[in-house]
Amino acid sequence: IWLTYCLYSIYSKVKKKKKENKMHFTLINSRSLRSDLAFLKGAMETKQTNPVLGNFCFDFIDNNNVKILSTDLDISASTIAEIKSCAKKASGLINAKKFLDLLVDLPNNAEIEIKQLDNQWVELKSGKSKYKITGQAREDFPQIEKTDLSEPIELLALKLSTLINNTIITIPQEESQRFALNGAQLIVDTNEVTMISTDGHRLALSSYSSVSSTTEPIKLLIPKKALTQIKLTIDSTQGEKVPDLFFSHSPNQICFQFGNKTLYSRTLSGQFPNYALVLPTPESIKTTISLNTQELKLAVKRVSKMADGKTLGIKLGFGDNLLTLTAQTSELGKGEEFIEIDNLTPFDLGINSNYLMDFLNRVELEKLTMNFKDTNSQCLLVADNNGVVYRYVIMPLRI
Repeated sequence: IWLTYCLYSIYSKVKKKKKENKMHFTLINSRSLRSDLAFLKGAMETKQTNPVLGNFCFDFIDNNNVKILSTDLDISASTIAEIKSCAKKASGLINAKKFLDLLVDLPNNAEIEIKQLDNQWVELKSGKSKYKITGQAREDFPQIEKTDLSEPIELLALKLSTLINNTIITIPQEESQRFALNGAQLIVDTNEVTMISTDGHRLALSSYSSVSSTTEPIKLLIPKKALTQIKLTIDSTQGEKVPDLFFSHSPNQICFQFGNKTLYSRTLSGQFPNYALVLPTPESIKTTISLNTQELKLAVKRVSKMADGKTLGIKLGFGDNLLTLTAQTSELGKGEEFIEIDNLTPFDLGINSNYLMDFLNRVELEKLTMNFKDTNSQCLLVADNNGVVYRYVIMPLRI
């Protein structure tokens, strides 16, 4: 009897403790909170195979701050949100989509009381609104792996966003069996930050000068999804004071810290192609042509409407002080555009019009240059956007 009583007492205390250990707090539905949650949602899988990955995880730091996490197991994100009041500190999960959808439709800066109920349900109260949405137990949420990371290194946030914007277009749309091509290579040297990507048909390299504390070049392969999330996060601060951005790394993980937001991502395995083999050196370039960016962009946009729907190829004809852009198909007809250039030895080059437009859509300067080693080699386009150098190689197309 005595043993039964002791066991029952222990069970009652554990049960009572569990019953009491439910989160209950109030926060403000601010624009910054919704922005932070949108950042977290971007780290989740679009189609969840594991239901627990569709939740935000709430972990209390103190009575004034709560850490909110999300993950798809390859990428993990976290942010620290301020809370107005805290009745009970605990951890719990809330269905991410429903929670964020409700916050978007509730009044801005409204108070929202969040209370964890029995069976992992979560109650939300705000003004005359009251909702119950699903949640899950905290212990079901996967542990976010954090390897031993290097000392943080600062990057210029807006310029990093430009690097990503310039290079993400040449990452294959569909996952490549060559895993190293499913992202971009980030190189941080003592005086330069560079990002490179390729899909085998074209190569994009973008860089800016920067003094770094690193003693040896750092080379990391970052997945496309992580790059997209970093860019979206930086761009969301436009018009506001841009926080400092730091990154740290280990052999298989990279971490970006941006204000109150943190993003962890696995790095890609494999050997990135030797891009120097396809990037013409200044010594090897025999022909350089300076062009007006907007004039070329509009000409390519118009003439490409007559290009073959499969190859999207157009022909660039150089000579007689003219650049002639030609597209022709037996079904659609023929189109020609003419741009005045300096006189040079005549030659023709076939090129994918979509690849060329991808570059032109990202160049903001009035002038750009087209560079060639010879009449049968790849085309190197170069532009300098506010201190960010953009090099873009397109392999020739047989037309």
